[in-house]
Amino acid sequence: LAFAAAESLFYNVSDSEAAVASYRKVYDAYPDCEAGMKGLYAAAWVSDNVLCNHKTAFRLYRMLCDSFPKSEVCLNDVQPRLKTVADTLAARKARRGAHGASVSNAAQKPKAAPAGNQSPPKTVESAQQNITETNDPIKTSDIDVDTLAIKK
Repeated sequence: LAFAAAESLFYNVSDSEAAVASYRKVYDAYPDCEAGMKGLYAAAWVSDNVLCNHKTAFRLYRMLCDSFPKSEVCLNDVQPRLKTVADTLAARKARRGAHGASVSNAAQKPKAAPAGNQSPPKTVESAQQNITETNDPIKTSDIDVDTLAIKK
């Protein structure tokens, strides 16, 4: 019944934020059951794909795999999505950092171009390198939520 209420909020009322909260309530009420796992996955999916709230989606996806590590949903659906969301967050953080640097540098006098044939740093690629250092599948516990870097 609780899952149906969340589905109604999402599909009939088109209130995605309320639907995420309602899906979370399903997980809170049934944390050890398949219904709880489905509620958590739905909350993460809506946060990720509809609301584009990738920080919340990342935390919810991670919570799902922490709670249901051997489930097909975690292994087949959530693990690949966690890496994609982490890459997205890292790229956004790098862009914000590059944008902030360019705004503060704009107020200063322009500096001369560096000598030689040097290319500018690739901030997005550098940030993504922190996440994608290895071809091995990452575990949700391997990612630091604050820095979005893989823990060593």
